[in-house]
Amino acid sequence: AYVDFGSNPGDAIVFNVDAPAAGTYAVTFRYANGGDANRPLDISVNGGAAQPTDFAPGPVIDNGTETTGWESWVEKTVEMTLEAGANQVRLAIPAGAGSGPNIDEARFAYLGEPDTSTPTEPFR
Repeated sequence: AYVDFGSNPGDAIVFNVDAPAAGTYAVTFRYANGGDANRPLDISVNGGAAQPTDFAPGPVIDNGTETTGWESWVEKTVEMTLEAGANQVRLAIPAGAGSGPNIDEARFAYLGEPDTSTPTEPFR
């Protein structure tokens, strides 16, 4: 199964994530974009500020063959900061966008304590 985003700004999916530790996570989304343009989504964590994120269209190379279309699944990884315990990661179609990609998986990998030396942290 996968999420097939509608075309209305604000259409969204929320992933409820129980993080074993507070810190930075690499989140890999498996998606398909059979169109010919980026399909952006706003990603936010626990109601924080939305970060616009582009999900590029194919082509991809599959067993040496270039393929495109909605059957071609690719991955996009972003980093975000999660709290220990319950978190909500929201992906929504931003205002002015047509439609989002199809999303069928989100994998979370702990990278460690957040870097506090920079003035801002992504997806906090």
